[in-house]
Amino acid sequence: MAASEALEQSASRAAPEVTVATAPRSWIRRHWKLLLGTAVFVGYGLSGGCFAQRLPPLPDAQEEHLLETPALPYSVLVVPWVAGTHRGQAPAPYAEATYGWLNSSKAFASVRLGTTSDTSGVDFVAYSAGLYCNANPVPMFTIISLGLIPTIFTDTDCEGAVLWPTHPLAGRRDSVLLTSSISTPSVMGWLAVPLGLLPNWTHSEARGQSRTAAQVRLAILRHRAQLAALAPQPEAAPN
Repeated sequence: MAASEALEQSASRAAPEVTVATAPRSWIRRHWKLLLGTAVFVGYGLSGGCFAQRLPPLPDAQEEHLLETPALPYSVLVVPWVAGTHRGQAPAPYAEATYGWLNSSKAFASVRLGTTSDTSGVDFVAYSAGLYCNANPVPMFTIISLGLIPTIFTDTDCEGAVLWPTHPLAGRRDSVLLTSSISTPSVMGWLAVPLGLLPNWTHSEARGQSRTAAQVRLAILRHRAQLAALAPQPEAAPN
C-alpha cells in the first residue's frame, strides 16, 4: 500500500510538469499568425522601413500641360567654379550635383559636365549656385527608445544653377538663376513602417521619385522665356 501511494503521489506531482511543458507550444499554435506578422513587421523595419517620406504633390492640369512640352532646345555645359571661391567649398562635388540635377530634369536638349575650355557648340555654361538645404536631425530619442519614439521633421532638398549664355553678344550680367526647393515631411522610427505604405508616402527618399523630378522640371521650364531671351538666335536665312 505504501508503495502504491508513493507512486500516485509521484504521478500527481509529475502531471503539472507536463502541462507546463506543453503550454508554450499550444500558445504558439494559437497565435502563430500574430508571431508571423510581428516578425515580418520587425524584419521590414530593420531592412529600411523605419524611414518614410511624403511625396511631393501631383501636378495640376496646367502643370501637366507644361510638363508635356518638349525639352528646351539648348545645350548646357556644367563646369566647376574656381577653386577658393564660394567660401572655400569644394567645386567638384557641387558641379557634379548640379549636373545630375539638370540632367535628370530632362528640361534641356543636352547637359554635360566639363570645363570652361570646352564650350564649343554649347548654348549655356552652368555653375552651381552653391545651395545646400538638407539638415536631417540626429534621431537621438528614436535610437534610445529602439524606434518607439518617432523622429518627425521636414527634409528640404534644394538645388540651383546659374546659366550664362556663350554667344559673343552676351553681357557679364546676362544670366539666369534656376532653383528648386522641395520640402517633404519625414518620419524615422517604427511609426514609419505603416506610414510608408500609405498613398503619397514612400519608404525611400522622395528625391529619387518621379514626382520630385517633375517638380524640378517645372521649376526650370518656368524660366523658359528668360532663357530664350539670352539664348543664341538662329541666323536668318540668306535672301
